[in-house]
Formats: sequence, structure tokens, C-alpha cells
Amino acid sequence: MVGTDLDLVFRALAAPARRSLLDQMISGPRRVHELVLECGISQSACSQHLAVLRAAGLAERRSDGRWVRDAALLIDVEEWLSTHTFTWAALRDGD
Repeated sequence: MVGTDLDLVFRALAAPARRSLLDQMISGPRRVHELVLECGISQSACSQHLAVLRAAGLAERRSDGRWVRDAALLIDVEEWLSTHTFTWAALRDGD
């Protein structure tokens, strides 16, 4: 993954509301009004957060108006994090 893409993904994931939106899409596509009700945010805020997720490549709007999450970049994030797991474990264990 290119560093810039990773930066966009981490910035998108930094906001709790955006993580909540992604969590709501785990079980399948959602309409904006469903996401608004489930996440407890305004329609305007939801739309803004969805735009950030879309720009980062983490969500997409289908032709039927439903939003789905795109897990491909999350796999890239997991791979990046896994390269540092050994280092973090050593730091945690005091090595």
C-alpha cells in the first residue's frame, strides 16, 4: 500500500463516528437513514463522515443508494500493523 493511501485510511479511522459507521456496515449494505438511526448522528454529519470513508476507499455507495464497506484496504492496514507486532511485543515485555 502506498504511504499516502495508508495515511488517508488511518485519518478516516481516527474518528469514532466513522469507525461506528463501518461497524454498522459489517452485516451488509445500509441506507444513510439507517446509519443515522443506528449511529445516533445527524444526517449531515453522517454524510460528511461517509464522504471521508469514501475518499479513503473504505466505503462506497452502490447504485441503489446503499453504502457498503470495502474491506480491501483494511487488509492492507492489518498487514502493515502485523509488520510491527514483534517490535511492540518486545517493548511491552521490556526487551
